[in-house]
Amino acid sequence: GSDAPVESPNPFIGLHAAVNRTRPSGYPGSQGWYPEQRISLEQALAGYTTGAAYAAGLENFVGQLRPGFYADLILLSEDPFVVLPETLHNLHPTATMVAGEWVWRH
Repeated sequence: GSDAPVESPNPFIGLHAAVNRTRPSGYPGSQGWYPEQRISLEQALAGYTTGAAYAAGLENFVGQLRPGFYADLILLSEDPFVVLPETLHNLHPTATMVAGEWVWRH
């Protein structure tokens, strides 16, 4: 989830904020807001995938790539586990699959 319309609904800005506790500009500094509240990239991604599916009561259909689940996914411009955490906000989708069908490619 997000705090939209107060905050951007862009999930990559959300990932950046969760992992770094800063805005993409670096504000408020290297320590960020409440640095003890930083979470790992794995935890942040789970919030957008398995956690969101669970919150919606759809954990048996979406949120994971598993046999029998809907194949809804995106391909990213870069591997989020390889890029510097400070650049997570620069990620963007390059393709989108819905129900196993490619519906958009860059």
